[in-house]
Amino acid sequence: MIRVVNRQLILVSFCFLLSAIACGQNISSADNLEQLLITQNVFTLQELDSLAVQMQETLPDSLGKASFNLPPEARIANYVKATTWLASRDASACIIFGKKIAGYLLHNKQQKDLGVVLRNIGGAYYLMGDYPSALKYYQYAGGIFNKINDKTEGAALNITLGQFYSKQGGCNMAKDYFIAARNQFILNKDAGGLAMANNFLGNYFEDGLSNLDSALYYYQQTLNIYKHQKKKDKIALSYSYDFISGILAK
Repeated sequence: MIRVVNRQLILVSFCFLLSAIACGQNISSADNLEQLLITQNVFTLQELDSLAVQMQETLPDSLGKASFNLPPEARIANYVKATTWLASRDASACIIFGKKIAGYLLHNKQQKDLGVVLRNIGGAYYLMGDYPSALKYYQYAGGIFNKINDKTEGAALNITLGQFYSKQGGCNMAKDYFIAARNQFILNKDAGGLAMANNFLGNYFEDGLSNLDSALYYYQQTLNIYKHQKKKDKIALSYSYDFISGILAK
């Protein structure tokens, strides 16, 4: 379930990808990405291990100390998860650690993990207020996910980009990304993702455009999804009822 804090759209660092087709964005080329990462020197796994040791006080044990005795593939998986954890807690560490891991993943052609790390670096830059760098890394991640045809990550990053443009005042672009995400969640038969997209569209129409009829439509769509869940999410239902009540009270 996605919670909306103070009725504003916030950037959630766990959301993920740009679809090049959805809104006609120009994706930075793979060559540019390779030049950006490879020229920083590719870290070996042993060097990544050493860097993770230096970050033991920053990372939770499950992603730091617990990784050191794991097989190589499991260690890398944990280091990728570590960038997700760091993105919302220590942006600077996420960027430093993430770029080293990204270089390793690019060199070893681990595309999906590379996209996740690039997305997380973008989220870290966003939290630091460096919006051009944030967008650049979101676009890099989008190019990766588009290349490997990962529709799930693609839809989720469209949500992130919708939030990004909402905060930057790009209302039309925000709407396009939210709609693209919603359409993809429908194709994916992802009820949770669809509820999330409906919620963000409701927020967009209510707070961004003061279009209460459209906002009510999307909030009701979200409520219908939560009401038909086999295992009811009482908190999600409560938020949906609150949003609808707020619209009806205006």
